[in-house]
Amino acid sequence: MYLNAFSGFRTHKWEHPGMGLGLYISAAIVERHCGTISVQSKERAGSIFTFTLPGI
Repeated sequence: MYLNAFSGFRTHKWEHPGMGLGLYISAAIVERHCGTISVQSKERAGSIFTFTLPGI
């Protein structure tokens, strides 16, 4: 039962399995630490996600 806890979030098949809540969770963590997250994307080449966090 635990393994199916997030099955409701998937509404269609992804081209690459495993894509799901990871980016959402990462963005929430970065935001809670007053940071920023950005993406650079090229069609058929992939995406680069970058985050910054303020210094302590």
